Amino acid sequence: LCDHLRRREVSISMFTVSWFLCLFVESPLPLRDCMYFWDHLFVFGNSLLFDVALAVLRGNKAALLRTRDMGEVLNFVLHDGIRRDLDIRSLLNSVLSGKKETVDVASKVETLRLYHRSQVIVENKTIDKNTSASLTREFGFSDRQIQRLWTHFLSPSPWEILQVSCISSELDFHQAFCPFVFPSEHRKQWRDHGLFSGVIHRLFEVLDANGSGRVTLRDFLRGVAIFCN
Repeated sequence: LCDHLRRREVSISMFTVSWFLCLFVESPLPLRDCMYFWDHLFVFGNSLLFDVALAVLRGNKAALLRTRDMGEVLNFVLHDGIRRDLDIRSLLNSVLSGKKETVDVASKVETLRLYHRSQVIVENKTIDKNTSASLTREFGFSDRQIQRLWTHFLSPSPWEILQVSCISSELDFHQAFCPFVFPSEHRKQWRDHGLFSGVIHRLFEVLDANGSGRVTLRDFLRGVAIFCN
């Protein structure tokens, strides 16, 4: 196969650069198979890229040997030809069969997911200085207050809020906003009179100016500033 590609003036880098940079998206794998492959890639590391690339080429050796020129080769390896009969599950089983360790990939991926999720939350526990300085100028809060408000903003669901950079439910908004703005005795009085949910609902609507169902950090600070400044 190597000799055949050389005779067709095809360098491996002419298609593998695309394969590796895009982590096999679309070529040689359809997107649905990439998701399955990526789970294994996170577990077994970058060497799996090369193992799978070699396995793909070996599995398509007969078809590649029938190509007549550079154009046919590149069309085959970069488009639908190479993935037409590719079974990623069988291919990965074959590639991994020689490895000594046996791994429950789904369990390992979930463990990695939880670990990195907690790392992201820890890394974003404090707001960065440039953002804090900008928000201080905009809303008149001190740097210390901005940090406290950031903590309150994230408190209901840190991972979910960090993913979309906003609060996406009235319940989360209530849990983040009210403890900072309203004294506990006020919250109790309003709750006893059945007013609290209506107030929070209306406030969420007002701060969600574009009607997206989301309140950003700036929206959140704008609401706090109305009550506290």
